[in-house]
Amino acid sequence: MKEQPIDILKFYFVFDMLQAGVNIIDNAGKIVFVNDEYCKMHDYTKGELIGKSFDMILPNIEGFTSFKKILSKEIKRPYTVESYNIRKDGTKFPVLISWNYFQKNGEVDGMVAVVQDISKIKEYEKAIKESEEKYRALIENISDIIWEIDQDGKYTYMSNKCISIFSMSPQDIQEMNIKDILSDEKEKNSQNFLKTLKKKVPVTPVELSMKKNEEDVVIVEASAIPLYDNGKFIGYRGIYRDISAQKEINKATEEINLLKNRLEKREYLEYIMGDSQKIKAVHNAVEKVAKTDFSVIIYGETGSGKEIVANAIHQLSSRADKPMVSIDCGAIPENLLESELFGYNKGAFTGSVGSKKGLIEMANNGTLFLDEITNLSFELQKKLLRVLQEKEIQRIGSTKKEKLDIRIICACNKDLLEFIKQGNFREDLYFRLNEFNISIPPLRERAEDMPLLIKRFILEISEQLHIKEKTISKEAMEKLMNYQWYGNVRELKNMLKKAIVISDTDILLPEHFDFIKSTRPDNELKTNEKPLIPESNTDKINFKEVVKKQKGEIEKEIIKKALEKFKGNKSKVAKYLDLDYKTLFGKVKEYDL
Repeated sequence: MKEQPIDILKFYFVFDMLQAGVNIIDNAGKIVFVNDEYCKMHDYTKGELIGKSFDMILPNIEGFTSFKKILSKEIKRPYTVESYNIRKDGTKFPVLISWNYFQKNGEVDGMVAVVQDISKIKEYEKAIKESEEKYRALIENISDIIWEIDQDGKYTYMSNKCISIFSMSPQDIQEMNIKDILSDEKEKNSQNFLKTLKKKVPVTPVELSMKKNEEDVVIVEASAIPLYDNGKFIGYRGIYRDISAQKEINKATEEINLLKNRLEKREYLEYIMGDSQKIKAVHNAVEKVAKTDFSVIIYGETGSGKEIVANAIHQLSSRADKPMVSIDCGAIPENLLESELFGYNKGAFTGSVGSKKGLIEMANNGTLFLDEITNLSFELQKKLLRVLQEKEIQRIGSTKKEKLDIRIICACNKDLLEFIKQGNFREDLYFRLNEFNISIPPLRERAEDMPLLIKRFILEISEQLHIKEKTISKEAMEKLMNYQWYGNVRELKNMLKKAIVISDTDILLPEHFDFIKSTRPDNELKTNEKPLIPESNTDKINFKEVVKKQKGEIEKEIIKKALEKFKGNKSKVAKYLDLDYKTLFGKVKEYDL
């Protein structure tokens, strides 16, 4: 082994303790010393390296050239460079080399190199670079804008998505202040956003209007988190999500729902549906008056759909989410009507063991529908007028008055002016109620609407009975259109129910309507069964009893035919007619079937 300089030799044991490789080269380029770590790094023994030219561990002549430059002092010391060394098996690996030279008598006498294997560092750098590239690729391809600002609010980064959302490049936005692209920094959300940024706390999603160009505005949802470096606040990183399209979708959805809601509410007009000019005039009147708070009088024959129209007005009005209370003034006995309408307090009269809110009070903030209002006595008409004038109500037996905000809709089958002439209705109440009136034409005056009504009712009844939808023959349709329908739409629907139940075919034929005739006089209904009005010499009949009897005859016939159809099996009949068994059993017993 070549004699080594004594001043270096005495430090060899210190070099072997280092975790970095150390080699010493003389001025001829020969290796005079290597430590254990250097040998391990290159997979050589000391004996295999000492005395050899150091270029055996360099991959090319660049290292040797650098050595010559160091020896000639062309390169200032110390000199640190990243390079590659060669292991014994010929593989290259990255190293970080720090060179320095020795001087003897002012001349370069050799050189020492500290070598670090940076393979792991390079692997980490590569992994980090790949991760950054993936992260950047992800950022650039997501639909949201990723942005960063410094502590002064200036943008330091913005992803490329800003080009499509703001019509500006990242370079355009760089160095701009975050306030510069807010469309109006005085707007409430913008002010709250900027105040939150000053507090250095996370920004929860907030809707902002931002500039797209000089004229357009884009709506974004902004959120952000503060950034810190060693505990020092350095800015924010956040997201802008373009919600302009979603806002348009939401707006369109609201409009669709509004239209859908209006269409659903128009279903309340199903009994007066049609394309005739007369019925279109009713629809038009309903939609116009519904927008107001006017009191309305609805005129129409029995079964023409007066309550349906009243419901439609309520449902299309601003009171739709409030109660609608309907009162049949002819169905409640006169001695009970006042207490039902106005309510009462405990002890107001014999038998009033508790207090009860009246129907008028129940309709507060909503709509009160008085059907057949001509059945109100003069005394009740007077009290109703006072309620409408004073807009407050007082229960029977109470001294306290309650404020009222109700809309009044009333109905009758004849012109109220005729009742006024006869002295049966108060003129002052009439003028209070008659802010608007609607007349529903009888079905016989709008025959062109019948095919549409018939089709609708056949579908509805078939679904109700859980059977296949039936059709109607041309001849059967003609028979129905020739009938006068003094019971109007209600009568039409009842007749179709009966025909569908008794028919055994998918098509309704003329014979399925044999229980009706093509015409009738104005004062009676001719059928193959019994006349609507009893043939007697009395000068008065009980209207409710006649209606009840006719309804009972129809129910009896339907149940009878259904029992025949299912050979007396009441369970099947109940399911077929969509009745609970107890109700069916009661009616079978009632009609002695």
